[in-house]
Amino acid sequence: MTGNARILRLRIEEAATALGAANHATFGETVTATDAYGLVGSLDELVHRLPQLFGFIGRSVSQGPGWYFDDRGRDPASTRSEATGALALATAGIDVVTIQLTAAHNALGHLGLEGAEG
Repeated sequence: MTGNARILRLRIEEAATALGAANHATFGETVTATDAYGLVGSLDELVHRLPQLFGFIGRSVSQGPGWYFDDRGRDPASTRSEATGALALATAGIDVVTIQLTAAHNALGHLGLEGAEG
């Protein structure tokens, strides 16, 4: 594994662990809509960053150096192409998610909690 691959893997694993911890916190009490504004904003930022990673990984799979084999006996070039295509489709799916998260964040930004100071 290259040094850059180690760094990427470590950072992605850290992000996955942090997201898992956030999911665990959803078993607690609910939050206000004004608290949700900040949460959705952070999720929006996180999701907006995924296409760059997906694109980098896709380019690495399709253009990266090395000779490969497919343990199923398939043509490795086809397998790499399949993975690259799936990452491109994942990016397209993320684009839909980011539009909706931005819309939710914008809507929540108009809410205030009555009686709250600040």
